Amino acid sequence: MDRPAVSINLCVYKPGELLGQALGCLAAQETGGLFTFEILVIDDEPSAETERFVGEFAKSAAAPVRYVQTQGNGVSHARNAGIRESRGDWIAWFDQDQTAGPDWLLELYRTAGETGAAWVDGPRDLLLTDEQAGRLNAYLRGCLGEITEGAAVHRVERRYASCTGNALARKAALEAVGGFDETIFDGWEDWDYVRRFRAKGYPCWYTPKALVHHVVPVERLEAGFFRWHAARLGAAFASRDVREWGFFRAVLASVARLGQVLLVHGPLLAWARVRRDGKESLTRWCLVLRAVSYARKTLYYVSPGLFSQRRYHARLQLRNEPRYAVRRDP
Repeated sequence: MDRPAVSINLCVYKPGELLGQALGCLAAQETGGLFTFEILVIDDEPSAETERFVGEFAKSAAAPVRYVQTQGNGVSHARNAGIRESRGDWIAWFDQDQTAGPDWLLELYRTAGETGAAWVDGPRDLLLTDEQAGRLNAYLRGCLGEITEGAAVHRVERRYASCTGNALARKAALEAVGGFDETIFDGWEDWDYVRRFRAKGYPCWYTPKALVHHVVPVERLEAGFFRWHAARLGAAFASRDVREWGFFRAVLASVARLGQVLLVHGPLLAWARVRRDGKESLTRWCLVLRAVSYARKTLYYVSPGLFSQRRYHARLQLRNEPRYAVRRDP
């Protein structure tokens, strides 16, 4: 087989029935005659069943499909393994709980060529019923993974996340920056990586045309998931800020966030409950939890011995989501 131009990395963990849907849309990607591609399924909890499924799928797929086993060491480890195993000059990332139209990869690749970008990412919407969507506001939709940055192609200036479920990057640039941080388990490894990627001077761009659709399990619509996600996000913000700003500024930010809870989120939470506004009440409660989690994580960095909080931080690890997503409000 000739070396492909693009290697699509699909990192999976207990994928279940979603794997077939994701692979199906990836294998159907159109190229416009501009490139060839392969698909790598990087399985961070290898099973004979998943390996067998991928092998059967590969027999009839229009593009080469390979199965790569890793050892359950987290998504950063899986992404690094995918980079090492990829044969293409470009690496695209896709998530197991997504679908996309046949022009998804072509739009990423075309934008990279037109802009000279070393990294291109795109938007993500949510696959929800009208009834489910009506229960959510913009903040809650963001918690579920919705990403949008307008209708124009533009250079990325955002401080934090790129969605590594919808991105294309030049492999040589990825290797020059170094791997994803394998010590990060609470889900902000993409923020850290893009921060380092941009710090090296590599141009990053966004295209609204490379849209992916996120499959939302019903349990993620429970209040318990949003509370868990808010706490995890607060800890992630703290980790990011300590790395970028240092301890002193992060402590000041903690004080500011807690002050905002007292002066803004707390009163608005109380008022939302008086009005029985469920969406606003959940949103404000999440913002309170996010601020508290930020402060707790900052204290851990300041003095790990005094503020180890091991059980709390273990709860926030990305793969502990199923244990907390279905908890309801008391």
